[in-house]
Amino acid sequence: MGLERHGGNLSGIRIRFLNTRHLFTLVVLLPVLASCTRGPIEDSVRVERKAVHLLDEPRHRTVYHEEDFYLLDVQLNPGDESLEHIHDQAILLTRLSSSSGPLKGEVSAITEYASTPFTHSIRNEGDYLLRILALVNSSSGSLQQDDLPTGLNVLPQLEDQWFRSYRLELEIGESTPIIRHQNSGFIAQVSPGIIHVEREDGITEELRRSGDWEWQRGDIAYRLTNVGNGPVSLVINEVRKHKDIRD
Repeated sequence: MGLERHGGNLSGIRIRFLNTRHLFTLVVLLPVLASCTRGPIEDSVRVERKAVHLLDEPRHRTVYHEEDFYLLDVQLNPGDESLEHIHDQAILLTRLSSSSGPLKGEVSAITEYASTPFTHSIRNEGDYLLRILALVNSSSGSLQQDDLPTGLNVLPQLEDQWFRSYRLELEIGESTPIIRHQNSGFIAQVSPGIIHVEREDGITEELRRSGDWEWQRGDIAYRLTNVGNGPVSLVINEVRKHKDIRD
């Protein structure tokens, strides 16, 4: 009788051990099976979350904001890629460098985004920092012709309903006349050198390298002076917006 009881106890132990082993196997396999069945759904959610608005894309960093205007400093290191992002505003691009090297401030505008939104991502496939100063105008722009600046003795290199862009080359020691804008915008140095931005309120700002910039609100005139040891290239971009004329 005692032997039978002992044998019965061993059998009970064996059964409990087998049940525990099966339970352990199920615990291990369940997450794997769950991931197999939920994987496509999770991937589709992840892809949908990639599309963000331009102003929320982390590599398109907002460095200045005024009313309907945004200045973005876009930078992608070699091998880096932006998130999928949506453009739905007119944009002016001042290209400081591409994935293959410096570009010295090439300027172009994409105004179609204001009427036809576009989604894409940017990838740097080269060996050089990709950098763009992007000026965004979320207003409807302006068709007025009485908003030209004074003191800029060059014609615009680009002009449309949303933007106006000028390019200047200053020799060593050369200064511009007093420049006064009716529109806001920014001055960008697009080559090596040193530029002083001497404002009429007595403040002098200094640009020391390609990619340095200074925002101007259109209410303070200024003069640009090359105080470096070589010629300097500059781009001056305006952002246009309709202004109500009241008596």
